[in-house]
Amino acid sequence: METARREVGEEGGVLVDFLDGFECRAEWTLPDGRPKKVGYFLARQSGSRACGGPEGEILAREWLPHSAAMKRITYQSGRDVLKKAAEFLEAGNYFQGILAR
Repeated sequence: METARREVGEEGGVLVDFLDGFECRAEWTLPDGRPKKVGYFLARQSGSRACGGPEGEILAREWLPHSAAMKRITYQSGRDVLKKAAEFLEAGNYFQGILAR
């Protein structure tokens, strides 16, 4: 989780605390044949700072309601992750505490 926290902070300019209990993984092959593995977590914003990531890597950042995000996400795999996250939150299957490790 520390790697995810650092990446979100450095590249997205957002400081976060993770919610306990949700993780979703996805794997696919990049056009050049290399495998890509990604982990998704739920988090709450705890602060922000100037983006420090490579120029052009993050084109924009926007907070959207669930319905608008579902319409905006390009790939079905991304919509699937968002759906799983919404179901997880609606079911209350997480501790109210936040992981701030």
